[in-house]
Amino acid sequence: MVYLDDTKELMRQYLEQRGEDDIGSLWIAQTGAEKREIKVQALYSRVLKCSEILSEIRGKQCNIFPHSIRHSRAECLVRGEDDRLKDAEGNNRVYSLDEVRILLNHDDISTTQIYLKDRSEEIIDDMFGFNKDSGQSEKEAKI
Repeated sequence: MVYLDDTKELMRQYLEQRGEDDIGSLWIAQTGAEKREIKVQALYSRVLKCSEILSEIRGKQCNIFPHSIRHSRAECLVRGEDDRLKDAEGNNRVYSLDEVRILLNHDDISTTQIYLKDRSEEIIDDMFGFNKDSGQSEKEAKI
């Protein structure tokens, strides 16, 4: 796993707040002085609960599952949307599909492609300058 500096700091704070115990798991639940390991099913349930909360806030269904986090991270990296990861010029770093494949430990790049949104329309629009900033409507541009 790769941990950026801000993640390392959050983990340091979490472990400091958690205090000493002999629980081997990173994730625990605590009631008063009693600490116990959180089972995988409980973590899964928490992610589903977040999905319910976000659906309520948005006013429409928001399907988030634990594996959605991997999909989201892959998308973020190939689109250069992580403000913490910069290239030599100080711009957000855009990672190649192959770099993301390696990070996700996929044997086949087609598996990584499945994680990403289909951007065919955007690519074609960019190829011919049909973008929202051009002043042309998409319908006019594609006729």
